[in-house]
Amino acid sequence: MDEAIARFLVARQAIRAHTLNQYRRILGIYKSIGDWPPTPEGIAAFIEHFKEYEQNTVHTYFSILRNFIRFAYRRRLITDDPLDDITAPRRPGSLPRAPMSDTLKILFSYLEQQVERVITTKKKPYPWWGWREVRNLALYSMMLDSGLRVNEAVNVRLVDVDL
Repeated sequence: MDEAIARFLVARQAIRAHTLNQYRRILGIYKSIGDWPPTPEGIAAFIEHFKEYEQNTVHTYFSILRNFIRFAYRRRLITDDPLDDITAPRRPGSLPRAPMSDTLKILFSYLEQQVERVITTKKKPYPWWGWREVRNLALYSMMLDSGLRVNEAVNVRLVDVDL
């Protein structure tokens, strides 16, 4: 296993020293826990070893091990790919960040001015505006006023609107 780890690290000399040290450390942990050649049980024990860690950390550590095992398999240092029977730890999804309230105030103010211009003058606010700009203005206003997401706003049909 030491030779396989050494070959793996040499093949990755183009990456930063910090990353190489991280690879070395994580593969050293696997070496103390898992089997050689790698088995599904050894990989499961490796994942279990980090059960108290954050999901992102476990996912990163598993990715390092997976890269190493795939490297060893491609180089024929191992004969079987034990990853076929392993479900990778999931990285938690993150929620999108909401815009700052100041940004929303500026956007609302701008849209109100443009809508007011269109309504009061009965024509386009700017001579270069075409039907797309007017449509986009209406779409933005509808999204902000009703709280629609982009996908919901795009899929609104005329029959969905109560005028």
